[in-house]
Amino acid sequence: MSPHPVDCLRFQRPLHFNLCKAPESFHEVLACPDADVWQAAMCRELDSLEEHHAFEWTTLPSDRKAIGLRWCFAYKFHLDGTIIKGKDKAQLVAQGFSQRPEDYGSTYSPVVKITSICIALAFAVHNDFEIMSFDVKTAFLHAKLSTVIFCKQIPGFPEADPSTVLRLLVTLYGLQQSSYEFYMLL
Repeated sequence: MSPHPVDCLRFQRPLHFNLCKAPESFHEVLACPDADVWQAAMCRELDSLEEHHAFEWTTLPSDRKAIGLRWCFAYKFHLDGTIIKGKDKAQLVAQGFSQRPEDYGSTYSPVVKITSICIALAFAVHNDFEIMSFDVKTAFLHAKLSTVIFCKQIPGFPEADPSTVLRLLVTLYGLQQSSYEFYMLL
């Protein structure tokens, strides 16, 4: 018996794209009409990773398992909610949920409570202090890994030899120990 036509339609990809919403996967990027914009964003991210010497190509030891990588995509917005053209962001993220306990040590990193921030701001206002802040671009890429972690090849940018993997040298978003390693760097 053949399936009902409505059931078949349920599993097909939609033919329309919402260009105000960032793609959710690498495969969605390939299918969307502005794929060249997102591929340029992925190339910028890979250039940043290479600039920070984030990984090296190697072969996977027989006793180790490589964790996966995935792309996350986002738009940057103006204050009025419109998309900033040319500020499309693609970020390579490690699938840290598949790490084994031997792949990482401590994962604790302190977090500031909002009440502590309010007290510090009130103290600065009361004493007429100047407050400065800064943003660290690619923050986790500045912290070196203290353990050896292997990752599968980058989706969409495979190496010629399918048996090679990436050995991570710096922390990536998504790793269990990334925030701890960045805290230790600070």
